[in-house]
Amino acid sequence: MDWQNQPGFSLKQFHVAHHLCAMKVGTDGMMLGAWAQIEQAHSILDVGCGSGLISLMLAQRSSPICAITALDIDADACEQTRLNVAHSPWPQRIAVVEADFLNFSSPSFDHIVSNPPYFAHGQQFDDSRRAIARQTSTLAHTQLLHKAAELLESRARVSLVLPYQNGLALIDYAKSHDWFVHRLCSVKTKPTQQEPARLLIEFARFFKKTDYQQLVIEDSPGQYSADYRRLCQDFYLNM
Repeated sequence: MDWQNQPGFSLKQFHVAHHLCAMKVGTDGMMLGAWAQIEQAHSILDVGCGSGLISLMLAQRSSPICAITALDIDADACEQTRLNVAHSPWPQRIAVVEADFLNFSSPSFDHIVSNPPYFAHGQQFDDSRRAIARQTSTLAHTQLLHKAAELLESRARVSLVLPYQNGLALIDYAKSHDWFVHRLCSVKTKPTQQEPARLLIEFARFFKKTDYQQLVIEDSPGQYSADYRRLCQDFYLNM
């Protein structure tokens, strides 16, 4: 069977099939996988790995000696990630673990990345697995930071992508719990959008002046901006 023909998304160096898991390949994951500053990392944890997209992007971008752990609570998502990893150029560098992050124990990591749940508990989904993947009842953002503090080395970082208002709320919470924002990128889908749609956030437990960035995904409908192309050019086939 030709893996490239499996339902999913083909990138320059790998194909992400996503027919087994609830959450499909999307712009949030693409942005985080390209934006997270992991080039010097030696051990990375991808929380809520879904199809494995972000883990694979980080494997492409990181050092050949960097070990990546892809973790998800959903068995089908883990199976999907295992298959995608097995058909990728980096099958030995990504370990897939089925577990609840809040109960996960491991040696420390120097970077944690996550495209976490963000819909409020109670929002209706046709697919119960999609609800688990996208509702904060299974992984509150504040819980994510508390657990990350247990698993991170002292100079390590956490990189997240969140809806704008959720991101602002988490930043306020984090600042009062000994976290510092090292990098912050506000993302608009189009230049005329009044409020950013997403925030890309890098947290750490030690002080560093925040690097503020802005990103617009499309200059016009169907036309990616130069900045978005620059960010993702190593991945999209048409860039």
